[in-house]
Amino acid sequence: MQMSLAERMEGERREQEEAVQDVALLNCQYYLRSTGHYVLLRQCPSIGSRAQKHWFHVRKVGAKSHILLCMFPRSAGCPLPFTDMTCKTLNELLLLLQHPYIFSELSIDFIPDQNLCVVLQTCSKGGSLKDAIYRSKPSDCYQIKYGSRGTPVAVAAMQRQCKQILVAMLFLAEKGLTSLNHLHSGNVIFQKDGQCRLDVLANVFLSVKPKIQPLIKRQIKEQPQAFDSLCFGHLLFEMCTGYELDCAAPQPRHLLDVAGHDAVEILNFIFHSEVTPSIKEIAEHAFFRCVDLRELRMYNPAPIKMTPAMKSLLKACNEASRLQSHGGRHGRKSNAAHATVEQRRRSSVASSSSSKKPVKRPPQPLTESVQTSAASTSKPVAARNGPEVVPDVIVQSSSRVALMQDIRQGTRLKHVVDEKLVSPRA
Repeated sequence: MQMSLAERMEGERREQEEAVQDVALLNCQYYLRSTGHYVLLRQCPSIGSRAQKHWFHVRKVGAKSHILLCMFPRSAGCPLPFTDMTCKTLNELLLLLQHPYIFSELSIDFIPDQNLCVVLQTCSKGGSLKDAIYRSKPSDCYQIKYGSRGTPVAVAAMQRQCKQILVAMLFLAEKGLTSLNHLHSGNVIFQKDGQCRLDVLANVFLSVKPKIQPLIKRQIKEQPQAFDSLCFGHLLFEMCTGYELDCAAPQPRHLLDVAGHDAVEILNFIFHSEVTPSIKEIAEHAFFRCVDLRELRMYNPAPIKMTPAMKSLLKACNEASRLQSHGGRHGRKSNAAHATVEQRRRSSVASSSSSKKPVKRPPQPLTESVQTSAASTSKPVAARNGPEVVPDVIVQSSSRVALMQDIRQGTRLKHVVDEKLVSPRA
């Protein structure tokens, strides 16, 4: 029976998606095998809105708890060099930024030869604030989870949760992260007791392009400092109505859904003031003034002392965020800054040599040839459609080429790792 054009196009789309997922799975297996710290459990569906992000459930060798691994390409605006020192500084900084309303139980790593970022974090059973609004399962596909309108948050809970988010943002500003640019309901971890924790550090440090930027492009050109305040306004509107705002500011058709709501005044304060208020001014608004945050009563932080490397990293991240706030024209500037950092790092090595050596091209990324058809694409052995027979042999290869050959030929990491033989990378 001959298929219709629509059916053929749908089949090709699915094949292409499967090819992309297969490449991502190979990348993940390569990373896990080369580090030796984690065991692959399963590949997750597209639980987020970004097409280039891929998620996996892993566990640490010798442990039982699940960890969520997220892998995605390096942003064009990321000013940080992908070095061991950068990775070390980032993870040390994450350990310092401890706060009741900030989610920092994560670590950041790089795959330099493929230009990929890796973020590992503890799994949150409650999911995100967006999952709570839409009453969805965190592990479901993004399109399934948020396809219908959600449930508005009760006013008292909204006041408490928004105040928690504002306090977290003010804390990060106090520690040197002056612009976040990534606040939305999907980046707020929601705990079962109703406590919210801001989960934006990885996106900020790695200079991921903000999701909301196309909507508020004109506003942030005129007031770059208003980026975070507008993001908060969008979050507040979604909590009031149960759906995302699809434009920069509420229009008359949107006002019908918040008519008579207790949050109308604060929404007008954010979106319709002559000058967009700062996060501090929003936190001091009467709508949040009487909110008591019990978690802060027991919060007694130790003094934070940042190293020069941490301060330099924060400065680079703030500059990248500032360029994003000016309309996102940061690709060439940030790449130039990255090149400058790399040149400085290599200058000492170059000066010790009398003759200049040609710079080697980086190896071809693994994320190539995803446009090929499913028939010509060699499937990874860790397929998602059911279990496979796995050899009982562990091939301990050291080179990237050998590792990739092992993975493609069937020596999978999943269910094959002998924890006594694994020697984690320092």
